[in-house]
Amino acid sequence: MTSSPNEDVIMMDPETGYAMCREFITITILPRFRRTVDQMLSLPNHYIISALHEAVLSIESIIDKKVRKIMDGNKHSAEYLRTRVLHFAGNILFKSDIEKKMKMIMSSAFKVSFILYEMLKAKDSEVSTCCETLLAMLRETVVHLIDPDSFDVMSVISQAHNQAVWHIIANMTKRKCVMQTEMISLADNTGRCRRITDWTVMIGLSRLKPTKKTLQQAMEKCFVTTLAEKIYDLVIVEYPRSSGVIDDLRCCMQNNGGFGRMLLMDILTKDVERRLLQVGVGTTEILEGYASAVECLRRLDPTCVIMQQICSIIRQYIKQRPDTVRCIITYITGEKREELSEQLAMRRTAFLDEEELAGVNDELVPECSWMDWLPDPPDANPCQSRRYRQNADVFNMLVSVYGSKEIFVKEYRELLAERLTKSWNRDPQFEQRYLELLKLRFSEGELQQCEVMLKDMRDSEHIDRLVDNLLPFPINARIISSFFWPKIENEEFTMPQALMTGLDEYARGFETHKGSRKLEWMSAVGSIELEVELDNVRVVVAVSPAHAAVLSLFTKKETWTVDEVAVELKMDKRNVKKRLEWWQNSGVVYASEGESEAKTWHLASGTSKMERLQVEHDMEEDVSDDDKNEDMEAVDALEQYWIYTKSFIANQEPVKAERLHTIFRMFASPGQHGPTLEDVVAFLQRKVKMNLLSCVNGLYKVVKDAPVQ
Repeated sequence: MTSSPNEDVIMMDPETGYAMCREFITITILPRFRRTVDQMLSLPNHYIISALHEAVLSIESIIDKKVRKIMDGNKHSAEYLRTRVLHFAGNILFKSDIEKKMKMIMSSAFKVSFILYEMLKAKDSEVSTCCETLLAMLRETVVHLIDPDSFDVMSVISQAHNQAVWHIIANMTKRKCVMQTEMISLADNTGRCRRITDWTVMIGLSRLKPTKKTLQQAMEKCFVTTLAEKIYDLVIVEYPRSSGVIDDLRCCMQNNGGFGRMLLMDILTKDVERRLLQVGVGTTEILEGYASAVECLRRLDPTCVIMQQICSIIRQYIKQRPDTVRCIITYITGEKREELSEQLAMRRTAFLDEEELAGVNDELVPECSWMDWLPDPPDANPCQSRRYRQNADVFNMLVSVYGSKEIFVKEYRELLAERLTKSWNRDPQFEQRYLELLKLRFSEGELQQCEVMLKDMRDSEHIDRLVDNLLPFPINARIISSFFWPKIENEEFTMPQALMTGLDEYARGFETHKGSRKLEWMSAVGSIELEVELDNVRVVVAVSPAHAAVLSLFTKKETWTVDEVAVELKMDKRNVKKRLEWWQNSGVVYASEGESEAKTWHLASGTSKMERLQVEHDMEEDVSDDDKNEDMEAVDALEQYWIYTKSFIANQEPVKAERLHTIFRMFASPGQHGPTLEDVVAFLQRKVKMNLLSCVNGLYKVVKDAPVQ
């Protein structure tokens, strides 16, 4: 550009000079700066600081030269004009349509600088010089951008800094949260906050230095947001190992007015429905998740609102399963009995149906709790009693799945009867202790029948001792008060005379001690230990009285037909055939060729099957009641029936687990109860996971085009 003689006069006018500078910036600098910004956006992060430093200082230098040239000879006006022009440049270059891009660039520069700052504090001599140089560049850049006499774009820098700080905090939190659950903690937040504060000062933004409280709140909110993504694992899978993290999460939410509460609830609801409430997940596994949710969410949310909402979803789903009732009572009195026993003893709160609290003043707070009272959160159900909600624990919540106490007590009574009548699984002492604990939760009359059942066991043992010396062989009887026990199915048939002799002696001894009371023997239940000898092979086996009666006939003669046995024992022909076939499979009898009903059954002479029967019996005696693999072995044992099961379901579908349970029990050895309903369900669910069966609302179907197994 060349100067004319009268151009000096124009340059001396500040307003004219300002207009010229604005035109220069708009026409010349702005297009170049746009290209520079686009180039910086594509640069690797570690080059951004130097590129930004060069761009800002270059623009300032160009503007400075232009102003001096225009206002040549008027130093005072040049300084005034320089400030105005730089302000204009700040607005048009950093606050116009480029503002969003500049915020991204500045935020990236701040993020990189924090990494450099941490490397510098780590005192790595190899990179210290480079870190110091880059941090000094950024500091100089920031000073020029926020200087009131320069570009004065503090608002842009402030927003970029806030974005960077949030990103830094998020990265810190994520790095912490990907560690093992037991190591996740907010205990070292003070050190993290101090690092961010010192870094902010170091890059020339002391005016933006965040307070400790602000950083603490930001970290806590980020902690909540990050952990919400893995809340299912913390609550359902890893609890109680995650209890420390849950405590930190509760504090973060409470310190920030319930921040993240709805997010956490939404994510947990979706994950529970997606991962837990699936047909391939066993009922017992769902109950374990349900129990973990109760304990963990009570800890996370003392108001128990989240717990009630999540558990209600699980409860509605699990009610549709046919094996839920039995699984719950087994879970409470079996798998989780020791842990729940402690809870029953510690929390002496009665179990009440929610309807029973309808007339209770829900807002009455004991004087000792005045200072701890808090209002219900906004998402609390106004129709739900606070007392009912907050008094819930694992036991109460599991029982609530039934819908009422009466259903629970009825099912508990039936299971107790089954447990007490299995000699290999009987533990009256524990059952008595557990019943005493249950009485802390129920009214006195609700468990009266169970008390009578346990008293019957004690009385039976007492009678056994009194009549023992009168008997020709040992007899352990279960003398029950039938009015108080669940109905026990019985089968009438003629018992062997040798057995009746001992039973009659027992009955006479009982009548001697009990006066007018008489015994009525139930021949369909119980077991008899027999010693069977064939061809010098002797085995001892426990069988039902019906199986013993069938075999005893072969001591009279060696060949029988089904009709003859049915007449002799007054037993149904189908049951006779089933029991003869069991002895046939055991190698004790065999059938001649012919029509099914006309077959003649003989005592066997081969002994290989009998030897196998003895081995199986010895193995059963060696199995401990506490064997951890017992359930899995029972499920594995059902694999031998898979071909039959698949054909049966294909022809009869859909089929419930209870129907298959009844069939499987028919296959069981006499004197044994066969697989439990839980074993059958576990077996079927295994096939569901293998995509061989499908299950909808407890009904099983064969999957079409499933692989042959």
